[in-house]
Amino acid sequence: MSKMDSVLSLFFNMDRTYIALLSIGDKGLVLEHVDSTDEGIDLENYQYEDTAARQADLLSRVEPYLDKVSSISVTLPAESVIVTQLPADINQSQDTLRQLLALEIRQNYPHFNLDDFVANIIPMSAKKSGTDSVLGVIFTSELIKNCTDLLKPLGKDIINIDFSQMNAHSAYLYNYPENWDKSVMIFSIQNNFIDISVVKDGRPCYYNLLSYSTNAEIPVIIEKQYEHITSEIAEVIEGAYFFGTGLTKDLYLQIWETCMLLGVETARLNAFRLVDTELDTRRKEYASRVQHIFPPAIGGSFKPYHERLKFY
Repeated sequence: MSKMDSVLSLFFNMDRTYIALLSIGDKGLVLEHVDSTDEGIDLENYQYEDTAARQADLLSRVEPYLDKVSSISVTLPAESVIVTQLPADINQSQDTLRQLLALEIRQNYPHFNLDDFVANIIPMSAKKSGTDSVLGVIFTSELIKNCTDLLKPLGKDIINIDFSQMNAHSAYLYNYPENWDKSVMIFSIQNNFIDISVVKDGRPCYYNLLSYSTNAEIPVIIEKQYEHITSEIAEVIEGAYFFGTGLTKDLYLQIWETCMLLGVETARLNAFRLVDTELDTRRKEYASRVQHIFPPAIGGSFKPYHERLKFY
């Protein structure tokens, strides 16, 4: 993204589609517009009868700003992708990495053809044991096609498609540059699922997806994950950042108390911490209320911090 470009970043979450228009100013990212649709769009079941109405809602919110848009970036929720840690080194041959991905796809989708998928492979920091691994992020080709079809009326190129947790990493690394050399946990909480990842020295080091039934279970999950991570993954955890639609004030208070007992500094992941804007007061107030929902959209607006190999 150059100073003249504006990227339309769309986060297709389950509850809504979150919209951010960003450009580069003298000091860094500039938020030019922020909004969300009334309802979510299920890209996996694109033929539902109400998709057209939801698409129309999205397009109507974006079209007034199209003259500023140079390209589109898309973020998909973790529920829409397969994310897996593979025992591999990023420097291994692409054939070897492709075979590992193929094995993972066959285990998850035994009745599908390998050509029905695309994938990214992201290198990870070494664990405490020194073992190497990579993160495989697998998308169905149908999901990518549905996304492309949905946005085709905008007439702009889609330059990036990724999933929420990795783009939240980018938002974290951009907004908290003082933490680049620290090991931190990042949690996404929504739809009775928790995405848990660790960023170590600016690279992912761990990923897990766990389910929960009630908010009362979440502090226990955090404590157990912390124990596992400090035992197997990283020597020390120096912070924990939380985001997602499920992060209510009451739940955050419980989380904060749990993390304080563990000796870990805790914060909501503020997507707009170092993002400039000249939005009007109403939009600024909206951005303040949803700062913990927008990390995937903000992180998706620029080139990912994490290195990745693409397999098509």
